[in-house]
Amino acid sequence: MAGKLQTTVIGSFPKPDYLPIRDWFDSARENGTMGSTDVTLGYTGWKASDADEALFRRATEEVIGLQVDAGVDVPTDGEVRRENYIHYHCRHIAGFDFRDLERRVLRDGAYEAELPAIRGKVSHDGPAYSPHDFAASQEVSAREVKFTLPGPLTIMDTTADCHYDDRPRLAADLATTVNKEILALVDAGCRFVGHGLSKDFEIINLALPPEQVPPRQRPSRRRAPIGRPTLTSTRTRARTDPRHGRAVLHPRLAAAGRALARRH
Repeated sequence: MAGKLQTTVIGSFPKPDYLPIRDWFDSARENGTMGSTDVTLGYTGWKASDADEALFRRATEEVIGLQVDAGVDVPTDGEVRRENYIHYHCRHIAGFDFRDLERRVLRDGAYEAELPAIRGKVSHDGPAYSPHDFAASQEVSAREVKFTLPGPLTIMDTTADCHYDDRPRLAADLATTVNKEILALVDAGCRFVGHGLSKDFEIINLALPPEQVPPRQRPSRRRAPIGRPTLTSTRTRARTDPRHGRAVLHPRLAAAGRALARRH
């Protein structure tokens, strides 16, 4: 008998209304355009309070619970503390301007949007943000949690380059910032790291053997030798609906998302 196919999700989930931040894509749908600036500018300069952190923890626990109930083996935190997973990463690194936005046509004319601008060399000189967010989600989950990160191409396609004019060099600098977060996640005990699908771009998914991951955040609490990860890359494509070429959401997850929206 064949073994069970392990399941996970791309990453994002509908945000409960009680959270102190809004979702970039939800705002776009409400306004009928991807060019809305309210979420980006509203998030800029905002800092979470202790009360906000409690709300993020509550939302994370609810979102993980819905995924587990739907049969997902490796859930995510639903990216509940991010306006979107791309710009959230960019807010933690140097070189980005989130106040003076730039209008760009994106994804081969698919939409226009007011985007954060790259106005200087991209670098990640501060502490990694992902270990805190990962630990907060793993604390409320009995199952191992996956942490999502954007890849360099995805970042480049959702920001405005006003500095480099050199895509390979920009991609290399962005990859360095993502790599720093990946290594910090592994050191924090995260075994599943990946970023969401964007068209047919190559994506990197990491699934590390348990013996290569520090035991601090693993649900089992069973200690294991600490080793450096062997990183593997795979080329994959989103399963699409042939009627309109969009990624298909599993019906049970779609129902779970609607249930969360109704609850709040």
